[in-house]
Amino acid sequence: MFVERQHDSLEEVLDWLQTQAPSEWAELLFIPEQNYLLTRSLSALRSPLTLSVDCYERWLSEGGILLARTIDGDYIGEKHQQTYFLPRSLVLDDIRVYPRPFIQLLCAYELSEAPIESFFL
Repeated sequence: MFVERQHDSLEEVLDWLQTQAPSEWAELLFIPEQNYLLTRSLSALRSPLTLSVDCYERWLSEGGILLARTIDGDYIGEKHQQTYFLPRSLVLDDIRVYPRPFIQLLCAYELSEAPIESFFL
């Protein structure tokens, strides 16, 4: 399903996810209100150890985009051709990066039996 789209731009992938893709696949959910859910969680879990609303908004303003959520409640986003894994705990030290675009992560995941979080450094 994703391998056919491996050369699509992020905009093309987003359009496809919003109009034609299933709303969930394997352990990923593609839901439009995830940005609201993450912002609400950031406000509720305010701590020096966790990602702040200001830091998240800065990430968004610098080109970051939230793309999916795992069935475990972790978030996945992309910024500047790198894919970010934000654990449901939102602890800053636990945020991990996959050094390739989101669609390439999806292709690697589709061809693997490993859990999605195992792809992140």
